[in-house]
Amino acid sequence: MIPFVDVSKEFELLKNEITSKINKILFSGQFILGEEVSTFEESISHLFKTNFSIAVNSGTDALHFALIANNIQKGDQVITTPLSFMATTEAILYAGAEPVFVDIDKDTFNIDVNKVEQAITEKTKAILPVHLYGNPCNLDKLTEICNKHNLIMIEDCAQSFGTKYKDRYVGTFGDVGCFSFYPTKNLGCYGDGGLIITNKKEHFHKFLLYRNHGLVDGEHKIIGFNSRLDSIQAGILNVKLSYLNQFIEKRRKLVHLYKNYLSDIEEISMQKEEDGAFHSYNLITFVAKKRDELFSYLKDKGISCGIYYKKSIPEQPSLSFLSIPKDSYFIASNIAKQVISLPLYPTLSESSVKDISQKIKEFYAS
Repeated sequence: MIPFVDVSKEFELLKNEITSKINKILFSGQFILGEEVSTFEESISHLFKTNFSIAVNSGTDALHFALIANNIQKGDQVITTPLSFMATTEAILYAGAEPVFVDIDKDTFNIDVNKVEQAITEKTKAILPVHLYGNPCNLDKLTEICNKHNLIMIEDCAQSFGTKYKDRYVGTFGDVGCFSFYPTKNLGCYGDGGLIITNKKEHFHKFLLYRNHGLVDGEHKIIGFNSRLDSIQAGILNVKLSYLNQFIEKRRKLVHLYKNYLSDIEEISMQKEEDGAFHSYNLITFVAKKRDELFSYLKDKGISCGIYYKKSIPEQPSLSFLSIPKDSYFIASNIAKQVISLPLYPTLSESSVKDISQKIKEFYAS
């Protein structure tokens, strides 16, 4: 059996360091925010060369806070992609704004930057791109559009910790970068966790208020939220951060093997990268003919795969109250019916990649 993800093997690899860190935190009696969180935030600011890093409870909270800190509210529109996890759109709705979907590029699976400008109206206040599966968007073009139209850019980097565009980390191009530390991410904790990065001091102070009930010196200055990262999760992230580059390089090596083994199969099409992209491969995802049959075939052979996502966001039942033009997600809808993600994690063996690829070849040869 080859699992789709296997965080337990990663823990086994780092067990001594992580258990030592957790024991230290338990004996300290400091479980919410505190030294481990501050150390993590400082490490992130150093890594990304950004002024401020704020750890929060989840990537969803990071997106929500980024929007409201930029005064996105009812009556505003935010342009985003129709192919992502639901949290991207939920955060826009939490802020009271209207999501406006621009269809994806059929090759990169990211928002089609050539269609963004035609979606801009007098109500448009921000663009919220998603670096899907770890593949960076065309940030040169998006930055140019934002500057031209005086728009805010909030980067959804939930799947792209360690991704770069032209040798610069994603999350540092927009006004705010938002990250998730869900356990299966490139940098994941053992629960929920999130992060916001920004260079704007006024945003930094807002984020500190938002995450801790608006509390300053014993007074609640605003109506805030409960979105504090706990010390144990921060401690785990501090340990794993030192392995980030090593683990991403392993992911990229395994993807290279997958591509070599599967390059001659006409029925599948791999996600393509923009010029200057450094894909961190949180997921290896491709379009496959007879996707559902392939998924079942691999499952029967003991290979677990994933589908991200079975439906585009505008097709989700929870958004049926919105009048979303179908031409704004036509490609995303079609891609969602065909995407499949293969097992990919740092402890996956090269022999397993070969076995998985061989089974895929057998499926299409039969």
